[in-house]
Amino acid sequence: MRQVTVEEVLARLERHRAAGLHVDSRLLREVRQPGEMYVVSLPDPSAFLALIWQSVNDARPLVPVHQPRTLRDCASRMTAFEWRFEKLVESGHPWFEKCVAIDRAFELSKFGWTTAYTRASSSRRGSCAGRSNTHHWRRSS
Repeated sequence: MRQVTVEEVLARLERHRAAGLHVDSRLLREVRQPGEMYVVSLPDPSAFLALIWQSVNDARPLVPVHQPRTLRDCASRMTAFEWRFEKLVESGHPWFEKCVAIDRAFELSKFGWTTAYTRASSSRRGSCAGRSNTHHWRRSS
């Protein structure tokens, strides 16, 4: 684990954006909040799939209310319903437009850093065990 500065994070996110990749405005707000940030490595794919997807209305097909929201759960829903991101967009969910390229060719290099904030207790319901996951970003005060 390595502590990072706000300046380092903002510079990295700006390079990410300059490359034409998405940077969420909520992430930028969080980065500017007081506290510490760290970069850590996830030990294996299982740790990545245990991360919890944000609960936002735009992504409801993959993150239904009161249902588990780990990335593994979301991927399982896509498989179970034979969804592709393009199909979700065509079905009236334009939020997934930025994900359509993943269906064509998954490119890990386009993901950059995965970001996560310390979860509120209400978000712990998104994980079957309600436990903390390993994060690439972790902010603590």
